[in-house]
Amino acid sequence: MLWKKNQKRDKLKKTIAKRSDEQALKDRGILTSGNISSNIQQASKALENAKRRDSLKRALEGRPEAEDLVDRGIKEKTKISNSLQPAMKDLEHAQTTDKLNQNLRRRSSKAELQKKGYLEKEKETKNESVKKENKNAEKTNVNVEKANDK
Repeated sequence: MLWKKNQKRDKLKKTIAKRSDEQALKDRGILTSGNISSNIQQASKALENAKRRDSLKRALEGRPEAEDLVDRGIKEKTKISNSLQPAMKDLEHAQTTDKLNQNLRRRSSKAELQKKGYLEKEKETKNESVKKENKNAEKTNVNVEKANDK
């Protein structure tokens, strides 16, 4: 019997050694600091919880309905989970981009469209026509000089 008593005492010492100190219990919200009675502390904690619950309830009541979000363009009306909608939107954007790039690579060039008669050939700008005139004048001068050399 003495042996059982010693065994219980040892077990109690180990349990007491493992328990948290007062500050740790205060940090976890199990104990409250101050010299206020436990009944008042419980009532105070219950009141804080009630205020928090009411505040959350008001916030949820003021939350717009899903249909309102769809009408305002914030949310899309789909049968897909809300958590998957951003991934779906990214995928649709990537597919649209790929399709656009593919079509741009396949389109005819400006020269081909002009050759087929779908586009009019561009008229020369004033600078281009002046440059052509200068080239023609240079060719004429070269030809005149060659003729003079003979």
